[in-house]
Amino acid sequence: MTLLDWSIVIFLNGAVIVYALRLGRNTKTSGDWFLAGKTLPFWIVGLSLYATLIDSADLIADTGGAYSLGVRLFVPNLVGVIGG
Repeated sequence: MTLLDWSIVIFLNGAVIVYALRLGRNTKTSGDWFLAGKTLPFWIVGLSLYATLIDSADLIADTGGAYSLGVRLFVPNLVGVIGG
């Protein structure tokens, strides 16, 4: 990697750390941390759940299935997130 690449990586990691430290000041308990103070709307929680369901192994393993079956391969994941 070039110096520019390393600079970008260090800057972005530093920005994430500073942002997390600023938000962490308002956190008093572990429940506040893990539940975000119960302030998140349902759709953000749903997107987080969906992102958790779709990991890198799924993206690699489901390529062949998506080619042969199409989008219907992903319907169970969508129903699980939407249906709760």
